[in-house]
Amino acid sequence: MRVVRELAAEIVSLGAHVVGLFPKVWMQLITGLLVYWASYYAAILGAYEAARWVNPWLQIPLLAAGLIVQLTALVWLMRVIEKTAVGGKAEKMAALLGRTLLPFLGIYSGFGFMDSYLTDLTDVGSLRMPTGWASIGLASLNPTYGLEENPDNIWRVWASIAAVAVVFAVWMALDRGYVKWEKPWLGVAGTYFQALFLFVVGLSGYRLWVVFVDWFDNFQVVAWWEHAVAAAQGFLGPGITAAIDWVSALVWPVVADVLVQPIAWLAMAALAGGAGALSLEERLRERTDRTGWLNWLNIAAEAFFGNLDDKVFPFVHAVRRILRTGWAFLGSLIVFFTLLGWIGHWADELSYRFVMSLPTSYYLAAYPLTSVFAQTVALGAQLLLLGAALRRMEDPQPAMADGARQAKAWLRPLVVIPVCVAFGVCYAWTLPAPENDSIAGKLGEWTTLHGVSVMASDPVVGGYLESSSGSVTTTQRRFLSVAVAAEFQYADRQVGFSLVADGRHYECWSTSRCALAAQPGFLMADHAVFEVAPAHLQGDITLYIEMEGQIPIAVDLPLTAEQRAETGAVPTSVYTIEVAP
Repeated sequence: MRVVRELAAEIVSLGAHVVGLFPKVWMQLITGLLVYWASYYAAILGAYEAARWVNPWLQIPLLAAGLIVQLTALVWLMRVIEKTAVGGKAEKMAALLGRTLLPFLGIYSGFGFMDSYLTDLTDVGSLRMPTGWASIGLASLNPTYGLEENPDNIWRVWASIAAVAVVFAVWMALDRGYVKWEKPWLGVAGTYFQALFLFVVGLSGYRLWVVFVDWFDNFQVVAWWEHAVAAAQGFLGPGITAAIDWVSALVWPVVADVLVQPIAWLAMAALAGGAGALSLEERLRERTDRTGWLNWLNIAAEAFFGNLDDKVFPFVHAVRRILRTGWAFLGSLIVFFTLLGWIGHWADELSYRFVMSLPTSYYLAAYPLTSVFAQTVALGAQLLLLGAALRRMEDPQPAMADGARQAKAWLRPLVVIPVCVAFGVCYAWTLPAPENDSIAGKLGEWTTLHGVSVMASDPVVGGYLESSSGSVTTTQRRFLSVAVAAEFQYADRQVGFSLVADGRHYECWSTSRCALAAQPGFLMADHAVFEVAPAHLQGDITLYIEMEGQIPIAVDLPLTAEQRAETGAVPTSVYTIEVAP
């Protein structure tokens, strides 16, 4: 019970410090949070307009610029709050940004915050241009788009490789320049090009990796590896295999989101305030013995990581300081920080449901409001909590009443860790359902969703395609063709298709014929064709019918062993449009 009282006292103390901080920084807090939220959607809407009216490649620098403005606002807010809470040394903003933006960007990418840019950009494009965004905003950055139909498009592949290589080279050059000359603007520019690199890879370069993986799947070594994995699973047994899947699907996300994220953010707040911001080289100056492990670690860091010494090691040192503060403090920080994030998640979910229920002309304009609570109110409360936690770290005494008996040291982790894990599991179970959930459809039956009725039927496996004109296309893999049809009740709607075979995701073989769209009152029919590795045809196969901005419809394809082994012709009839009955 003493440990529980200590935990409760820490939570109350942090809450009191949060309330006390707000009146002192409310003006800077509101200003910084509005800049943080506005720069996010300015980048997304600007990227959409640039892709639509100028050039799709302009999406990347605009998204990177928005990310850097967001991080700058975040660093400034943390510095203001930390200075108000515990004082701290004076440091120019430019120098602070050059020192902290890189680890901040690492936190953003590591916890999936950068993915939200790509997700929201896809949502905005799909809502504003339902029938054209896939080809304008996304396919234009795909280096393999149209390569099957027109081999002359190989220049797209070389352009994507060149873009990745050039941006990476500039990023490295700026980082080296920052280390050599210690100019803050070099550090900021280097972080911008790192963000640029991540977006280039995320929007274009990674598709080359997908093509490479598909090509590599044809080699015998892949089959050997898959047999080895299957043998290992058989040796371990279904129970251990299921336990491993459970840990990767449930336990690790809880550990990353609930236990690791609050500590990482507090370390970043300490770094922004200069708390413990010592590199290996600076720590070595404090030691008289230069033959210890720190000296060897500094040599290794300089050899393998170079300029990361003054950016990554201070973050690690800040984490060590946090972990030494005390178990009750860590537990209170995790519970408080996660609770605020949970409130922000649900506020965003309810806002999204309300906005999407509005008429089209309203929800297009109100879409940025779907995350205004999480990016302003909830984030502001979390930043104040980090400031309160930094103030608590300056006080080595636990937040208990004077004279109160303290719990034994060995007992604290035995209570705090299970409490945090239980809280994290409850947090994970009570979050809104993930957006990638699907609605189950049945083969050969119509499914209606948001004014669109779709049906998939007659899956056929074969070794070659035969068009109505008699031309034949062969493959070293297998073709899988599914007859698809759609009827639309509203204009400007479109459905697309993808396939998951034995856990591997496949896009349509022909990107130019992977969507159905028609005017209201008409029915459109075609064949969705996929090129699939023969080994993946032996597992579960699911066709996903996708409507941009909506939950997909999943249709299982129950193929027999004979169907999976077929090597004959696969139908690829030209699409037809008929008046709906």
